Amino acid sequence: QSLVLRPLSLVVFTLDAYTKHLHGIDEVTESVVGARCPCVNVDAAAAKDGQTIQRGRARVSLTFRFVPQRNVVSYPGSL
Repeated sequence: QSLVLRPLSLVVFTLDAYTKHLHGIDEVTESVVGARCPCVNVDAAAAKDGQTIQRGRARVSLTFRFVPQRNVVSYPGSL
């Protein structure tokens, strides 16, 4: 399944959606809604299957991860 993300959209993945499914930003100048797989939010995004969306602006993907604190061992020459 896929999502249409309009400019200035934010999507947050957690749990299985983050760990078991692929996600990313394709390096393309336009996207065709539903071309690769069914789009689950066409109505909410005011889009239609087959519609072309221009992707001229920069898109950003940020990843935040929780890393448990551990005891750190220093080795000579390490920072």
